[in-house]
Amino acid sequence: MQIKQIGTIRSPFKDKFGTPRQSQIAKKTVSRISFDKKIAPQEILEGLEPGTYIWILFWFHLNTSKKPIRKVHPPRLRGKTMGVLATRSPHRPNPIGLSLGKILAIGKNEITVEGLDLVDKTPVIDVKPYLPDFDKPAAKNFAWIEQNPFPQLTVEFNEDAFEGFTKKQITELKDELSDILTEDPRPLAYLNRPLHIYWVKYGEYDVGFEIKNGILTVKQLKLLKG
Repeated sequence: MQIKQIGTIRSPFKDKFGTPRQSQIAKKTVSRISFDKKIAPQEILEGLEPGTYIWILFWFHLNTSKKPIRKVHPPRLRGKTMGVLATRSPHRPNPIGLSLGKILAIGKNEITVEGLDLVDKTPVIDVKPYLPDFDKPAAKNFAWIEQNPFPQLTVEFNEDAFEGFTKKQITELKDELSDILTEDPRPLAYLNRPLHIYWVKYGEYDVGFEIKNGILTVKQLKLLKG
């Protein structure tokens, strides 16, 4: 089998930490798919429409696994293991992922999409239309997911962090960061740390936050260097 990269994700998520674990969590986050003109020319986009949804198949390019992993530690299980095929872990026999996004616009060799959970520079290997008549069957959820709902954090903001920002910038950033941070972004190994400032790269900002008693407080915003 041969797989070709047909495009690249351009996203405000600059590294794995802080990137949503599922698509449609960050509904207001906008990304772009830039297509390789030789492999995916403009004609390949004909029929796609703004307002519709697409499945993006991608390659977990930041996957650090060196050998096949049979069982993984999903964040919601807080330390317990589960067979990898019952999860959406990136550590798979083949590091292929699936993300659902809403098309906002179609340009020259690119699609603007919202709601993706993908790190900047993620390789795209295919795009398929989401078909609600067939892709949303009446089906029960996996029992281990139903029995272990992911805890939701309350997101608050230190207003001093927005010094020098316009009202529009503040509103947009609060909306986007609230979506991203409400589901605890910390890896399992960090959950029992004492009070600590964590940093997430989002767009052109480094976002500093702390978590205490179920409340995530954004403390600082810094412009990324370069």
